[in-house]
Amino acid sequence: MTTIDRARKVVEAVPKDLLIGGKWTSATGAATFPVENPADGQVLCAVADATAADGVAALDAAVEAQPAWAARSPRERGEILRAAFELLMERREDLLDGRTSTGPTSCFITRSDSCRRRWPRERNSLNIQ
Repeated sequence: MTTIDRARKVVEAVPKDLLIGGKWTSATGAATFPVENPADGQVLCAVADATAADGVAALDAAVEAQPAWAARSPRERGEILRAAFELLMERREDLLDGRTSTGPTSCFITRSDSCRRRWPRERNSLNIQ
């Protein structure tokens, strides 16, 4: 499988709808817009084009979820965020294969690697229990 084939597979696997209240949903009116590769202008896919009503729905869902999140201990919230970071790192190769030749993804991956190396020191300096 070529790099281009792997990149297409990654793009195809990513949801294109809106995640609101833990559920994937189309934008109001099912509107979409094209996502282009900045290196060559080729359209990679179409994603949901959120409306103001979709934004309000997302905000309402966040407000509803906030008390449950706040009820978790700082340690538990940190562990959840850390697990999300670990998943990104596990899938780093897929993300790198799916990046464009010129774009911010490579910077993100580089910074993530840097964060990984600094994590124990930062955790201790922030006094996370």
